[in-house]
Amino acid sequence: MSELTDSIAEAIRKRVVSAALGTYFFFWAAFHWQGIYTTLFTGEDKIYDKFGLLKNEYVNTYFFGWHGWSSVPAYLLPLLLTIVFIWPVPKYVLIHAYRQEQRHKVDKRRVKIEEEEKIEIKKERLALQAQRTLEAEINTAKKEQQAAKQDPRIVWQKEYNAFAKNGLVHFLGEIAESVYKHGGRVTTYYDKDLGRRVGIDLPKDGIAVAHTNDLVQVEGERIGLTEKGKFFLGQSYLGNSSN
Repeated sequence: MSELTDSIAEAIRKRVVSAALGTYFFFWAAFHWQGIYTTLFTGEDKIYDKFGLLKNEYVNTYFFGWHGWSSVPAYLLPLLLTIVFIWPVPKYVLIHAYRQEQRHKVDKRRVKIEEEEKIEIKKERLALQAQRTLEAEINTAKKEQQAAKQDPRIVWQKEYNAFAKNGLVHFLGEIAESVYKHGGRVTTYYDKDLGRRVGIDLPKDGIAVAHTNDLVQVEGERIGLTEKGKFFLGQSYLGNSSN
């Protein structure tokens, strides 16, 4: 157990020491950047021509050498900055900054959750409204069916209005002529008395529309009006007379 404790303590000590040395070197290099730059990038001939010193003598004299108490700030300031950066800054600045950052993340998540909940609420309201609309349509359809049993003309009137709106009632005039003038024939035929072909060729589309909507009965090449067809025809004549 003691070996494990010693191992952990040693690992922590090495990490702290390495971090402290790295931080100190960073601040020391920042404080002596001119000396480092001169050492790495300035030629010795230029230094000698200007100061009469070799490069190592120049950097030792002006940057890295020990010259008594005047050299203390060059080593003490990086040390102080290292101490501040390693202990007070994390404790009083970085930790609080990290805590604030995490709070911002939590607030963002909270806002996202709240907005998603609002969306779900709106979806539920729309679904409820759609359900109510469907129920209303079903109730209306049931009432129309009950009304149709008592008086089918109520439903027929609604269907006729849709026909009139879509312009399909123009077939009714040709159907009426076929039924009442030519015995329901849907094509022209030869009249012996007149000695010529008479009648009307009803368009297949018109017959199909009338038949599928239960306005006529089709028997071979003849048609006959249903009660619904008679109602539609009567409504079309009333509409034409009012115009």
